Amino acid sequence: MGLGRYKNGKFDLILSLRHNADATRIGQWERSFRRASEILFDATDGQMQFGKLYVANNSIGGTEADAWLLPDEGTSSSFVNALGIPGLHMNLKSDEKNKPFVVIHEFGHYGFGLYDEYIGPSGSAECTGTTSGGACIMEHGYWNGDQIADDGTLTPGPVNEFCVEDNHDPDSDTDQESIHGEPCWNTIHTNFPDVAIPDGLPGGPVPGGHEDVDWILLAEDPRFVLLLDKSGSMSAGNGISGVRFGADYWTQYLATSGDSLSIIAYNHGQDVILPLTSLDATTDLGSTLTAIGSITPGGTTNVGGALDSGLMQILSPGDRAATQVAILFSDGLHNTGTPPESVVDDLVENGVRVYTIGFGPYADQARLEQIADDTGGRFEFIDADPDSDAGQLEIQNYLIEISGEVRDGSGIVTMMPGLLPEPAASEFAAVKDVVRLKGSSKTTLAAVGKIPLAFRVRSTGFDHRAYIESGSDRATFVVSHKEGTAVNFFLTAPDGTLVNPQTDTDVTLVNPTYAPYAFYVVRKPASGFWTMRVTRGQATGAIPFKIFAFSENRDIAFGINGINRAYRVMDTIKLQSQVVFKTPLTALRSPIASIDLKPPGTKTLTVGRLGLLKGAQTVVLKERTVKTPVSGNASRPLARVANGVYENVLQFDEPGSYSVTLKMVNQGKATEAEAEAERKRDGEREPAREPAPMFIRTKRFQIHVGPLPEGKDVESGDQSPSGSGSSSITKQGTILKTSQISKASVGSGGFHVDIGLELRPSEESSG
Repeated sequence: MGLGRYKNGKFDLILSLRHNADATRIGQWERSFRRASEILFDATDGQMQFGKLYVANNSIGGTEADAWLLPDEGTSSSFVNALGIPGLHMNLKSDEKNKPFVVIHEFGHYGFGLYDEYIGPSGSAECTGTTSGGACIMEHGYWNGDQIADDGTLTPGPVNEFCVEDNHDPDSDTDQESIHGEPCWNTIHTNFPDVAIPDGLPGGPVPGGHEDVDWILLAEDPRFVLLLDKSGSMSAGNGISGVRFGADYWTQYLATSGDSLSIIAYNHGQDVILPLTSLDATTDLGSTLTAIGSITPGGTTNVGGALDSGLMQILSPGDRAATQVAILFSDGLHNTGTPPESVVDDLVENGVRVYTIGFGPYADQARLEQIADDTGGRFEFIDADPDSDAGQLEIQNYLIEISGEVRDGSGIVTMMPGLLPEPAASEFAAVKDVVRLKGSSKTTLAAVGKIPLAFRVRSTGFDHRAYIESGSDRATFVVSHKEGTAVNFFLTAPDGTLVNPQTDTDVTLVNPTYAPYAFYVVRKPASGFWTMRVTRGQATGAIPFKIFAFSENRDIAFGINGINRAYRVMDTIKLQSQVVFKTPLTALRSPIASIDLKPPGTKTLTVGRLGLLKGAQTVVLKERTVKTPVSGNASRPLARVANGVYENVLQFDEPGSYSVTLKMVNQGKATEAEAEAERKRDGEREPAREPAPMFIRTKRFQIHVGPLPEGKDVESGDQSPSGSGSSSITKQGTILKTSQISKASVGSGGFHVDIGLELRPSEESSG
């Protein structure tokens, strides 16, 4: 996820070995990164190096990682300017355990935001065109850089600098020049102002003072801490009910065997309800649940003290784990004790992500969003009454998303809200994804691409199909429904067999009596469409619910760039997305993205046959492409090459929290981006590799367009929400502008990208 950080001239990074590496392989990677740090130190004139390198083996830690260390050989790649951004990382092939130069080349993309200097919009390009005179790392390949033999022998290469004004791209044809319009050193200085650009041409003797890199192996147990705000302000808007409900739900239903869990209730002080405890099937949490249910509001609020106590619990075993998450339930109204901003740096340094859940009419949403943003988590504001059915569904569904997001290798395949109406209501069908055919008034039940998405809502039952790809280690199918209601949950395998957990040893059904959820866990699931069916378990009453399907496949990753901060009205929001199956994939046709704006008060689903969602708008995430020469083909000198990154820009003219659902689908035709580029450059007609298996991945997140409410200290007697004695809801937000920033790639098939965007207005002062 790119939880790396930069501080005082050192980059601390998280590395995830994507297989169970033996000691020899781990040692080879350690040797390569130590040498890479020395190259970086030399290239930056002694101003930068690697500091702490946290290493997760056996394919764990992939969600947090800045680099995936892959078991197979090939061409490495990286997201650009992605340090510290969730879901984005370098993809370093096995070769790089002997090629530290390539590690720094890819880090140039990832950490510094540099683009290549050996290629440009018109094809092959060059920066200096030589390997001397301060030649640039971003121009050259491994053969011109340091290499290490298996026996540890180092063969130094001639290239170990970044270019400056005096030697940068005289004919202005490289990607770095076309995108940034400046040499590499200037871009580095822009992103890291504390680093000085060298005078004249880079070079000279290797500077002294490089410090040894810390190589730290991470523990495998996922660690979670729940931080529960019980201050006096939580009585407003039933916030304390949301805190109790959320903590109870996570503890009972989402904490699993193998986790380590701690729970802290806080106001001006901290009450450790549960010290960090390793959970297994025999762990009795009865007294913990009783304590959660007994929490009552009172006192002032020390958010910083709670965060600090949570950090101490997570680190209490004396080491650091690959997955470390704090979930802060609060209105964010800090008014005493340790400032939360002063703890954030320690959280980041120790690799703890904070997910924040905001409640109440006086909530400091800006602070909660900032804490989540700074630590790599997410902020969600619960705008429904936390004591209501709608509010509790919001809370539990967000917690389910967090659980699926942070557990290594677990990807959300689908999430879908539904409703079982009163039995007396006439049967109806509702369609979520409806695509209007170009040039026709007809509509089609298009699923994703041409994958059928079975979706029917009736008074008696609801069916939804989820595609699980080949190679999945485990699939989980969940129904989350209103507490106090009863549903039946059935699962049918791709071959049409009704799943029976009593006879199938690879299936577990968790369906506690009176619990507001049920789920099936299927180990080594067959590939294909699995059908989830929800039926009513009670005679009367409407039953709202939401279903999820997760697939754990450590070869698949789905990253989104451009969402992890609050934006101002009219800011340009650049969304980028990439899917990895062992290595970044490219589509054979440009993907389609649809954005659905749901105005306040409208339902998530449109009721009625084949009705289009109100406020639907369409945005296309185009795959970035460059032109490259085709070998031996004078009649067609250039081919368009896609790099697997899909992007577009948005602008909003109203503040609000915009809920975005991004879905990417491989229809079984996508191939490795770099291999496809090589095929086109070589003029080959046959596909470069076997296509990646068909799969679907979905993410939901919020884009916060401010100013967000900063809250009021009601514990000191000020009862006016968000800055005045009255509040008003902002008018409906809109997408003011969408613009494509690259041309579509050629071909057909491949990825389909689907974005659903829902507007939730923020409350602002009418004054």
